Amino acid sequence: MLDDKYIALLDDYLDGNLSQEEADKVLEEVDSNPELKELLGILALTRDSIRMSGHRESIKEIQREFEREQSIQQS
Repeated sequence: MLDDKYIALLDDYLDGNLSQEEADKVLEEVDSNPELKELLGILALTRDSIRMSGHRESIKEIQREFEREQSIQQS
């Protein structure tokens, strides 16, 4: 079972907070550890999903504002 240390390390890797040497070491460890590789994939997918959700909310807000403006113009 992987502990929080690995999650924090993978978060730093995904955030680009590691030096090139540290990032290379993480990738070596990920390549040799299937559980760690799966965790990296899950973290990356989770981050992408959260990011996409934020975009979806922004688009909905823009659409509501557009509809309000159209309603005002038609009045």
